[in-house]
Amino acid sequence: MPAQTEHTVTDPDQLLGQLAWVREHGYALDDGEQEIGVRCVAVTVPEVAVGLALSVSGPAARMGNDVVQQAVPLLRQAATALAADLT
Repeated sequence: MPAQTEHTVTDPDQLLGQLAWVREHGYALDDGEQEIGVRCVAVTVPEVAVGLALSVSGPAARMGNDVVQQAVPLLRQAATALAADLT
């Protein structure tokens, strides 16, 4: 698990904890783990044969918690529509 930034999760136990959080909340967050200053929120595309996700990314200064909370339902709607088109 190579680090891309100082925020990249490289510890397997920490990753397992984050995955549990994702399962509980239904979405994942990337807070500068891939690129400093970039924040990303993602949801899974349900019920497809392969693992797919939809995400939006932006500058961390413009991707505050309020934007994340607005984006998650929209991403879920789009992921459900995509799943329907793929099945």
